[in-house]
Formats: sequence, structure tokens, C-alpha cells
Amino acid sequence: YSSEGNIIKWMKESLDFVIQCMDLKTNLKHKANKLLPFNFEEKIKKLDQIASRSFISLQSECKINFEQRNARNLQRVLDAMRTMDDSLFLQKLKSFMEKKASCGIAEEPNIPSNLWTYSEAKGIFNSCFEIMAQEIIKEGIINETTTKPNDVKRDQFFQNLKKKLDFMRQISQWKTHVENVDKFEQCSKQLESEINDIIKAVERIADWTPPDCTRINYCYKCFLSMQKQSILPAIAKSQIETIKLTVKRRITQLEKSVLDNLVPKNLIPCLVAMKTMS
Repeated sequence: YSSEGNIIKWMKESLDFVIQCMDLKTNLKHKANKLLPFNFEEKIKKLDQIASRSFISLQSECKINFEQRNARNLQRVLDAMRTMDDSLFLQKLKSFMEKKASCGIAEEPNIPSNLWTYSEAKGIFNSCFEIMAQEIIKEGIINETTTKPNDVKRDQFFQNLKKKLDFMRQISQWKTHVENVDKFEQCSKQLESEINDIIKAVERIADWTPPDCTRINYCYKCFLSMQKQSILPAIAKSQIETIKLTVKRRITQLEKSVLDNLVPKNLIPCLVAMKTMS
């Protein structure tokens, strides 16, 4: 037995004893008071409180660890709940709660009658996992945060994206708890597809208007942030080089246009365009 297994075994045996005592109380009524431990009902209520609050605590830990992207602690909570289900400990605890009611021990206020099961925890966890993946895809790489002249917010966005992707990568390895272990791979491929579409759009630019140049600049900064945070680093590096080459070709074209026709009517627009791209 592991340490955790030994604890659950001990708790099961303790519950078996308590249930036997409650059966005795039910069968012998008031006569059982002489045989039962002192303050038996109060001790049962205390045990009920501890058990219920333990499950509330597990539920809270599950939520907090997901929100904080703490994969290690989240896995520990889910493993513990699964172990309790597999060991029939949960059924034993439910039996204890039913016996408590049948032997006339009143319910305590603010104590939930239903225990949070592993099945419920797994369902909520996978739902949150799916929502996170959808949000990452919906936000994408180029969005309102990353296409504004605020480098700090842009870096913060990609820092958070890095944490989410690392978290998804870790939990995608939990074949026991995760219903779709391919979710991280699917999400990454979706981001790769968006990046490829961005570069294709950059390469198709013909007029190179000021808004076009601004968008290219933001795309370039996004890829720099991705490379800095090691988000799809090989792809980010490749797209940085692609943008550099695309801009270089455009500047070469403008320089040639200036040299071919050194008149103000042609010179000024070319110089303005080169300034916009710098």
C-alpha cells in the first residue's frame, strides 16, 4: 500500500466501526446509549463535518489549481478522488451518512448532503479544459491586445498564452483523467494554421499602405514575443525571417523606383513609404 492507500484503508475501517455503532443505536434505541461511547451523537456530527468539509476542500482545490495552472497539484487532487472511488471509500461514506439519518441524528446546517464524486470532478475538469482550448483558438495570435502599440501588454498576453499551452501540454498526458488527450496537439495545429495564414496575407500585400505597414509591424512584434516565450519557437523564427525578407524586397523595389526616376513626383511617395516601413 502507498501512504495514501493506507490512510484510506484506515478511514474505511473506522467508518465500518462507526456504522456498526449506528446500527446498534438504531436497533436498541435508548438502550444503546449505555454501550456507545460518551457523546456519541456529537462525535458522529463531528465526523460528518470533517468528511463533508474534506470534499468541499477537494472541490475548491481542484478549481484553484486549474485557475492557477498548477498541473502537479491538480493531478494530485484528481488522483486522490479517483483512489477514493476505486477503493469503495466513497460508497462507505455515503452509507455512513444514510445510517446517520436513519438512527435519528439531525443534519447539521450548512453541511451539504451530497458528496463531490470523482465522476463530477472529471466532468468539470474536462469541460474547463475544453473551454480553455476554445478560448486560446478564439483569441489567436493577432487580436486587439497584440495589435496595439503597447509592448508590455503584448508581452503579458504571450506570457499567459505560454502558461496556458504548457498547462495543456502537461494535462494532455493524463490518460486517466483527460477525455481528449489530443486537445493540446489540435490547439497547437490551429495556432500554426493561423500563423501560416498571417504570413500568406503579408506576402500578398501589393499596395503597402500605411495601415498595411502597421499591421506587418505588429505581426513582426507578435512573432518576436512568441519566440521570446518559446511559443512554437521554430515557426515563430521562420516567420520573423519571412517578414524580414518580404520587407527587404519591398525596400529594394522602392530604392530601384527612386533611382529609375529621380523626380519629386516619384521621389516623395517612395521616401514616405520607406519611412513608414522603417
